[in-house]
Amino acid sequence: MPVKFFATLFIVLLLTACAGHHDSYTPRSRTPTVTKFAKRAYNKPYKIKGKQYRPQKHYEYSQVGIASYYGGRDIFHGRKTSNGEIFDMNGLTAAHKTLPIPSVIRVTNLKNGRSIKLKVNDRGPFIKGRIVDVSKRAAQLLGFYKQGITKVRVETCLNDTIRMAQGGSTRFNPQLTQIRRLPKKPSPAARAPIVLAKNTVRSIPTRKAPQKVSSSPVKDGIFVQTARVTSLAEAKTRAGSLLQKFPQVDVRVSPHKDGHYRVLMGPFRSSQEAKNLVMLISGGNAGH
Repeated sequence: MPVKFFATLFIVLLLTACAGHHDSYTPRSRTPTVTKFAKRAYNKPYKIKGKQYRPQKHYEYSQVGIASYYGGRDIFHGRKTSNGEIFDMNGLTAAHKTLPIPSVIRVTNLKNGRSIKLKVNDRGPFIKGRIVDVSKRAAQLLGFYKQGITKVRVETCLNDTIRMAQGGSTRFNPQLTQIRRLPKKPSPAARAPIVLAKNTVRSIPTRKAPQKVSSSPVKDGIFVQTARVTSLAEAKTRAGSLLQKFPQVDVRVSPHKDGHYRVLMGPFRSSQEAKNLVMLISGGNAGH
């Protein structure tokens, strides 16, 4: 596959937490559900395969468990959800067994640090050990589409939920973010970094000066170009900042024959992985 570059992006990493989130709640502090939705059929107790489920009467929720996705094979795509909305596997929605409908939740993939807000408009998953089902698109953005399941933290976003339930706008900012993760121990079998061009600079370790690599021809792969600047110092600064925010992705500075310096991230195994990164670093608003 030939080397590909995506358009230069100005990165704004959103690290805004869910409004109104707390680590714990007391019964007196719980926010009751909005009256007009409290008596709807989809917020009343129900039974699935002989098991009784009771939707909670308040919005506060925080739990760690297993997430899966549904709609990937068009099984549910286009069908009605529990509250009568049409399920779109490319939308940003989720299903939960007991959260009030509608609710806005933040789902954080604990394996890679990606986090996004989703609207709860359906019931499920009804498989033991799973706490939330997300749409196909949400699974792609959270980085577990290929695996099918992952360990997540699910929390309600009170301000978004109450605004939606009280009849305000049903729109909300998904706020796709990347939280900081603890560094992993280096693997002895880790693959050597791919050299992009002659005299290119390797990935810049945090708080360490970049090291030059010996000359080598350009290798195949897919890379995302995040900046193109005339100053090497500026390129190194941007690369170092990116490496701190995305420690799991290789960041490079590559000189170009026109005198500019490119800040690159990659290589990626597929264009979809590269596009997912573009979506992540642009807050979900990148064009294609």
